[in-house]
Amino acid sequence: MQRKGGRSKLGKKETYERQLAPLIERYFEKGDEARLLAYLTGGSNLPGPRANLELLGAFGDLFTKRCRERAASYWKLAMKLAGMSSGVEGRDEPSEFGVLCGVVALASVGAALPQYLARAATQMKGYSHSERWRTREAAAIGLQRMIQSDAEKTLGELESWVEGEDDWLAMRAVAAGVAEPALVKDHTVAERALDLHRKMLSRIASAGKREGEEFRALRQTLGYSLSVVVKEIPKEGFGYLRQIARGRSDPDLGWIVKENLKKDRLVKNFPDEVKAVGKLVS
Repeated sequence: MQRKGGRSKLGKKETYERQLAPLIERYFEKGDEARLLAYLTGGSNLPGPRANLELLGAFGDLFTKRCRERAASYWKLAMKLAGMSSGVEGRDEPSEFGVLCGVVALASVGAALPQYLARAATQMKGYSHSERWRTREAAAIGLQRMIQSDAEKTLGELESWVEGEDDWLAMRAVAAGVAEPALVKDHTVAERALDLHRKMLSRIASAGKREGEEFRALRQTLGYSLSVVVKEIPKEGFGYLRQIARGRSDPDLGWIVKENLKKDRLVKNFPDEVKAVGKLVS
């Protein structure tokens, strides 16, 4: 977009990046943490229902672009922010936004620098267990950045999260991480994402204990994430939904199928398929 006189008008994210860059440099040069944190918390939109995702994305993008210049310094700053206490659990405090930025920044360094990818994945798994739901969301956003950069290695790492113990919150991060429309446009990523969902639902079906907030968080996420994948590979996706629906015996899996069939992305694009599978679970 151009302003009058031919001067370009910056978008929100570009503006945020321009304002953040000197604050980060000042931190590296003078250790001025206060100004950086004041900027982040001041622009957080917290307390409120929706954190400033544009600012969060700009922070991550800046790390992706600049971390090659001084990788260790950027990683250390991201670790410091991610490790900060945001006060009393459950309160919608602006100070938590610094933690979110740190988590996404860790993933951004991992996405930009292959030597940091495994470390970043370990950090994302750790933050997927946070008691703060916003921090868990930041871990899922971080995984999306890593998948976009190196799908093969990141999805391979996520398979180990699913195939290990019944770690419901780690699986919840996997489901939310792969349920990104832009990522599953890639047919190979979509196929891997569907396979991860198969494995997660299989773990649920074989689990002896399904209770508590952690399991409910996974179940809730699976109630929409599968539809994101199915939309991109409908033949394989609806085939899998039919397979689950014909089983009928598992109430959690049945609920997950029903919830995904309600999503507009399937209802509007595949009405006949939705109706056919719906009859099997009604």
